[in-house]
Amino acid sequence: QDVIYLFAVCSITTNSFLIFLVFLPSNRNLGNYRLLLCTFATVDMIISLYHAIILPTFVLTEYGYGTFAYAALNLPPTVGFAVIESYIILFYEPFVLVSFHFLYRLVSVTRPDVLRAHFALGVFLACCVNAFIVCMTVADIWI
Repeated sequence: QDVIYLFAVCSITTNSFLIFLVFLPSNRNLGNYRLLLCTFATVDMIISLYHAIILPTFVLTEYGYGTFAYAALNLPPTVGFAVIESYIILFYEPFVLVSFHFLYRLVSVTRPDVLRAHFALGVFLACCVNAFIVCMTVADIWI
């Protein structure tokens, strides 16, 4: 528990510093990439806080891994299930963001003009894809 709290504090401190650095006037040359960096930092802080609050753990069974959270043990079953479900969604979120990062870098190298012209559309599509993945995860968990 203390280790999780320590890492949550480290995560919030370092990611806040990253966001501060990204918004310095000297870093304006990063352009739209700053949005991606701030998104990574913000999501990482949210995940770290969530871990510190719910204290998740994994249990290996003969059928695979089971996940539960110490904070959810005393909650009503529907609320506890939602807490675990949120943890699972947040667990996969960095992988989705890394995919968006690779796509951003690919398009910025191969077609920088398209990226500049349609950046807002790309952000909208990324949010839609992310929402779709979350919905698929929720549906999979409920099934």
